Formats: sequence, structure tokens, C-alpha cells
Amino acid sequence: MQDLDIEFKGPFFFTSCEGPSIFTAALGKEAGVYLWTVPYRQGGHIVVYVGETGVSFAKRLKDHMTLVMGGSYRFTDVDRMFDGEEKVIWNGTWRKGTRDKMEEYLAQLPQFASKIQAYLRSIRIFVGPTTVDVGIRRRIEGALALGIRKSPKPFCSLYPEDNRYPLLKAGIKAFKLRIKTPVQIHGLKNEYEA
Repeated sequence: MQDLDIEFKGPFFFTSCEGPSIFTAALGKEAGVYLWTVPYRQGGHIVVYVGETGVSFAKRLKDHMTLVMGGSYRFTDVDRMFDGEEKVIWNGTWRKGTRDKMEEYLAQLPQFASKIQAYLRSIRIFVGPTTVDVGIRRRIEGALALGIRKSPKPFCSLYPEDNRYPLLKAGIKAFKLRIKTPVQIHGLKNEYEA
């Protein structure tokens, strides 16, 4: 594999009330790697999630949004996120020990609705279009996620410790991954081995 450049574009949003919607943007039709971030009160952005998709960004992010609204994914206190702190409001139902909590979620849904909306509105989406195959996309995702996880606090604080991501396997030749972003994204380096 030759060296690879990924240029992230954005931010995009889940709703056009906040800015350009990923669902109507031309880049929403492409595939590749993506980042969820929130603005850091002291400047720049902090990464909340790293992902990859072989389907369009719009389709994959619609799936994510549906899982947040349906209680499967966690959501956190928005004001605390802007300071680089995580205060979980709902921990989701996909993790071990949470899979039987759907009734609890439904009972609290009236109180959660405005918090879910605030959470989704706080997310900034940056997309890195690429046509590489799924194995390479997953290596990119893993390199970025590991880099975020290893960054200093508070820049690693919003990336859940139990998010799984692929690691580079022994014996596989790494390639150099160069990253460009339109804004400062804390914890994201300009260059990785993937």
C-alpha cells in the first residue's frame, strides 16, 4: 500500500438548523472515514467518535442518528462536552450490562427528548472521502481512534473507552497516512502509521 492522504471536509450537521446538513450535502453521497466532534470552549474541536463507511456518509450517519434517538447509543451532557468533560446521561443499550434496559429508556424518554436533540445538534461531522477498500478504511479508523485515545486529557475524554476499533495486525506492512483538517481538531495528528 502506498502512502495515503485524507482531507477532512466540514463541519456538517445532523440538521440544517445548525449549518450544512450531511443529508443534503453533495459529500453526503460519498464514502470514507468520518469524525464526530464538538466545539471545545477554549478553541478547536474534540473528537467524540471515529467511523468508516462503505455506504454513503448520509446513510451511515442516518443509522447513527436513529440509534441515538432510539436509546441504543449513549448521549452525554452537552455543556460538559464543550469543556472536554463527559457526563453520561444515558449509556445506551448495546454495551454489556445495558442490553435489557429498553423499558427504563422508554420510561425516561419524555425527559430525554430535549437532551437528545441538544446532543445531536452539538455534533459537528467531518468527512474524509476515500475510495479505498474496507480493510484499509478500517486501518485508517483504527489509527485515528488509537491516536485520539492516547491523546492527553481533555482531548481523549469524550471518546468512549469501550469503543472498539481495529488495530494493525503483526506482520502487515504499515503505510503512512497524512491527515488534513479545515479546523483544529485536538488529538488528531497530521501523520499516522496505519
